[in-house]
Amino acid sequence: LSELEKAHIKSAKQAKLLEEQVLQLQEDLGEEASSLKDRTDAVQQRKQHIENTAQEVLKLKQKRDKLTDERKELWRADAEADRDLEKHKAELSRCERQLELAMPRDINRGLMFVRKVVKQRNIKGVHGALIELFSCNSRFSTAVEVTAGNSLFHVVVDSDEVASQIIKHLNEEKGGRVSFLPLNRLSSKVPDYPKDYGTDVLPMINKLKFDEKFKPAMLQVFGKTLIG
Repeated sequence: LSELEKAHIKSAKQAKLLEEQVLQLQEDLGEEASSLKDRTDAVQQRKQHIENTAQEVLKLKQKRDKLTDERKELWRADAEADRDLEKHKAELSRCERQLELAMPRDINRGLMFVRKVVKQRNIKGVHGALIELFSCNSRFSTAVEVTAGNSLFHVVVDSDEVASQIIKHLNEEKGGRVSFLPLNRLSSKVPDYPKDYGTDVLPMINKLKFDEKFKPAMLQVFGKTLIG
């Protein structure tokens, strides 16, 4: 009986030990499962981060490609604008040469002197010859030229004081002949035009395009003329 009791006690100890080992294994398995879940979650997060990064990279590449295309278009437009500018410069130069040939020599010399002295002495309030300050449809060009005559080459200035400065230098250096249109001495009042000509006859000034500040000068030269 003593031997059986010993065997029973031994078996009980072994069973308890096995039970403890089982519990320990279960605990270890729980920790492994938790660790595995954490690693799985981390992998999923990493995967999601990689996918998000890939999408961002794709968007940035698309944006880069769009900006590259826009830059190429800007280069093309810039080159085209340069070509147009050169074309207009050439046309302006041609028109200026034609204008110089069309105007009396002493007036041309006087205008060149005005440009020179205004630049050299930094004289303010000089706007240029009247012809440079407006535009009109080519079909009215002849009527405009006939109406204005040499007044087309009168220099528009802010005041008679400015004109006096230039005239002083003009006389001192015998710079040619120039007439002035001082805005402070000109009226901006629009004449009362006759109403009995119908809608086909309009004031010539209505056919001109110009900055509003030059209106007194335009009225002085064109204000009394009607055109059909």
